[in-house]
Amino acid sequence: MKKAQEAFNGYIRDRDSGLPCVSCDRSEAEVNQSEGWKPGGAWDCGHYLSVGSHPELRFEPLNAHRQCKSCNGGSGNYTRKNHQVAAAYRAELVKRIGLEKVEWLEGPHVPKKHSIEDLQAIAAEYRIKRRELQKGQHEDIEYA
Repeated sequence: MKKAQEAFNGYIRDRDSGLPCVSCDRSEAEVNQSEGWKPGGAWDCGHYLSVGSHPELRFEPLNAHRQCKSCNGGSGNYTRKNHQVAAAYRAELVKRIGLEKVEWLEGPHVPKKHSIEDLQAIAAEYRIKRRELQKGQHEDIEYA
């Protein structure tokens, strides 16, 4: 699971490179200047619907976008900042992928149980996609 998640997250961060934070709309330069010192860099792969509450969307590219560490780390679930970050993420997501796809994400989904083979295949798939993206050979962004 860890290797598959690392490959997926790396792909998402590279896929959205150059875009502002999905939640706070700060530019890459602004985020790097204020948060570049953080361990692991300034950017995370932030899931719109959390992996904990929606594990079936863990590896869904429409559910994951590059997000600054400040927004992704956020704060407690019941704080004002968390609600503001979530609302801003949704608003930007509607702009990027369209309301129909956001509503699909928010709808019911069949639970998934990944086998070891599934996870190995996911890790391999996203490592390949990331290499292709870095070489400029991959056109997989499904934004509206």
